[in-house]
Amino acid sequence: MTINEFDYLFKIVVVGDGGVGKTALTVRFAEGVFRDDYKMTIGVDFSIKTITVPTNGESRRVKLQIWDTGGQERFSYVRPLYYKGAVGGLIVFDLTNRKSYENLDRWFSEIANNCVSIPLMLVGNKADLPDREVAQSEIQAIANNHNITYYESSAKSGQSVNTIFEQLSTNLVLIEEGQVAQEEYDAETLRHKEYIEKYMSLAEQAYDKINKLDYQSALQVLKQAYYYAKEIEYQAGKKWIEEQTQLIIQILRQQESKLIQEAGVHMYCAYCNQRYRVSKVGNIRCPTCGNYLSGEKM
Repeated sequence: MTINEFDYLFKIVVVGDGGVGKTALTVRFAEGVFRDDYKMTIGVDFSIKTITVPTNGESRRVKLQIWDTGGQERFSYVRPLYYKGAVGGLIVFDLTNRKSYENLDRWFSEIANNCVSIPLMLVGNKADLPDREVAQSEIQAIANNHNITYYESSAKSGQSVNTIFEQLSTNLVLIEEGQVAQEEYDAETLRHKEYIEKYMSLAEQAYDKINKLDYQSALQVLKQAYYYAKEIEYQAGKKWIEEQTQLIIQILRQQESKLIQEAGVHMYCAYCNQRYRVSKVGNIRCPTCGNYLSGEKM
């Protein structure tokens, strides 16, 4: 097979409100760069990229035709022309623009009216920006309602961009190669949804335990939540967990340092080679390194 050959040719449409970053996502994937001087897409932009994706222990070369449609209302009369032949799609909204989230149902309807049932992915873009206006629970609710996978991305940093296009391509290959593949695609979608739901449940448990000052239990739950946040590449969730973990560790160290008093019994930190007087022997951490103290060094 030469460099120009491929196993599959897939047309993918990228839709969503104007200004949500559809062109930036497409260019980041196709060209590997980010530019902040994009002009409004008039009608449609078109990109091509050939990638290799793994499927069932093998690999397939997939040529993607990516159609980036203009999201403004005045282009709605021409968009149906660009849906013809599409076999997959991305519906993109801006995490910092609530209106673009509220308009998602319109985009689901437009695709449903112009395409035979095709695999879709929901993409929350601009995840690198701090002023987000849409809660994770709201986004997951609409993803669950439409039975599709949700990713958060940043065209600027590159977060999840390649993963999104590669995963959609893999799903399309699996579907193309038979009914078993369709079931595998459905299973992967359900797994992604399940992991998001588990993350959200654990995050709520951790938040509740923190409010109840049950810090040790909160740390255990946060550790579990981090696993799921990592699996679904939820960067905001990972960052929140890391921040809460550091805060709890700081609080625990402050609490344990209060137990180290001038009068009492001796305990010893093997890591810092320091000896402390404490009010009582117990599970006490070193105020310097955070490791547990042991009995006095003889």
